[in-house]
Amino acid sequence: MEVSIIIPVYNAEKTLVKCMESVLSQTFSDFEIILINDGSKDNSINIMTYYEEKYPNIVVIDKCNEGASVTRNIGMDIAKGKYLIFIDSDDYIDPDYVETLYKEITTNQLDIVISGIKMVDSQGKIKNITKLGETEWSRYVVTSPCTRIFKKHFLEEHNLRFLDYTMEDIHFNAVAFSKTEKIKTIPYVGYNNFINMASTTRTSHRGITSKIDLLYLFSQMNNELEPTELVTFLYKKVYIYYLLYSGRYSSADRFINEHKRIKSWVTQHHLVSLLSPFDKMVREEKLKNKLVIYIFERLERLHLINLFAKLYCKK
Repeated sequence: MEVSIIIPVYNAEKTLVKCMESVLSQTFSDFEIILINDGSKDNSINIMTYYEEKYPNIVVIDKCNEGASVTRNIGMDIAKGKYLIFIDSDDYIDPDYVETLYKEITTNQLDIVISGIKMVDSQGKIKNITKLGETEWSRYVVTSPCTRIFKKHFLEEHNLRFLDYTMEDIHFNAVAFSKTEKIKTIPYVGYNNFINMASTTRTSHRGITSKIDLLYLFSQMNNELEPTELVTFLYKKVYIYYLLYSGRYSSADRFINEHKRIKSWVTQHHLVSLLSPFDKMVREEKLKNKLVIYIFERLERLHLINLFAKLYCKK
């Protein structure tokens, strides 16, 4: 078995068939599909068992709800393939997706190959495309673990696992990148990410709460990563977007206090990034993201975060 495709499933009855049909329509055929039901409350398990009964290369695991991290780790444990691909059950892939990634990783004897991503709406209309370049920062541009292929032996050798916490993909990818130089980003874009406004990720990140502690994630990353210029820039990008996304639905006081807490931790651990978002080292970052980071940093330097929070926060 060359490739194992791991698909965690949670309440995906509306999207799972399209996802599965895209995988079964691949130009590459030497793969297994591991479908793991993560305690779905809808008709997902019946769809999964239908495919399992119809195709011998499909394995279905039915378990209680434990989250995407635990579910992906289970998939990694039982995978028989030499290479692993993760797909979210909301999403779908182009017919040549698996073949393209497989050829790249085997031909060049790599540990990780990373491709771009298309954001699509419910009508299949492409809303945004992220195409990767060849700079080192390109590997950090797309945070999802689903746009890449991993050599299974590499993951096992370094005991790489998904952290059972929110934003686990950022931790997993960053640690994986730190363990090898055998990484390649390619300009190919064949992964279609469905913009699902009702997804658990979108709803769970609304508001700053004690249930989600960004500094726990940062602490885990700091335990394993050298503070290179790109890594510290990653911390900066993540905390700014976390504050802007989650903080939008918090009170201004909560936003201000969380910002102070994060900035204090970053400073104490010598992880302050001096890299400009317009530096050539991060030229692959989207212009919109560069502008957001630049403006937020200007607000920090001008001590205008408090005023910004009062205008920005909705609660």
